Amino acid sequence: MSDFPTPPPPPPPGGPSAPPPGYAAYGTTTYSGPTKPVRGIGKAVVVLQALSVIASIVVLILTLGLTDAAEDFLENRSEDFDDELVGFGLAALAGAAVAIALLVMLIVWSFRIASNLQQRGRPVTWKPGLTILAWIVSSCTFGILPFLMLREHWNKSDDGRSATGGTGSGTNPLIILWLVLVLASTAASFGSGLFGVGGFSVGSQSDEDVAERFTDQLGLTIASSALSIAAAIVLLVIVRQLTERHARFTGEA
Repeated sequence: MSDFPTPPPPPPPGGPSAPPPGYAAYGTTTYSGPTKPVRGIGKAVVVLQALSVIASIVVLILTLGLTDAAEDFLENRSEDFDDELVGFGLAALAGAAVAIALLVMLIVWSFRIASNLQQRGRPVTWKPGLTILAWIVSSCTFGILPFLMLREHWNKSDDGRSATGGTGSGTNPLIILWLVLVLASTAASFGSGLFGVGGFSVGSQSDEDVAERFTDQLGLTIASSALSIAAAIVLLVIVRQLTERHARFTGEA
């Protein structure tokens, strides 16, 4: 008998083996960092979105009220139109300020969702940096890039799916509805020739040009504003639903 101990047999091919140092065993889920809370920022987005809707409604009401003043101005050059146009411009600027704050909060909200998905091992196309681009160029892309991003965030935040992907529970139909409303609102805006904040570039056009837009394109102006308001309301609901869905996915308290 040999004085040396018999070495243990090698593990069978394809059998289990200890992972190398610094690596986790196959079949285990590892997180690359702490998840970022989304409920607080989601509530901020909802509040700003609600303020944006209110501002848009005010601008629409002022638009309807200015129609008669615009007709009087075109007929007899009444000064009332110019005075009332100032109030319209201030309301539009206030709406623009809310829109800028909303854009910043939407970027932070989407950035956190994308970061959490990556940390949880979900393969994502819309990485955190791309979420910034998607919201900034949203108007230029007619809402298509945010639509694709929101759809992925919704599907990947499904805690009933495996970490490697799958069909999940499908796309939230409200996300599709939001894109349809955005596209319809954009089409109406192009048809009416609206430009600038609140539909008109107050200050960059003559009073006569603005008055003619109020009277000649009133129908399309109302349609564009109404569709835009509807899209904003739908997005508000989407943010609430996606925030709660993602918070459940990450286990946020």
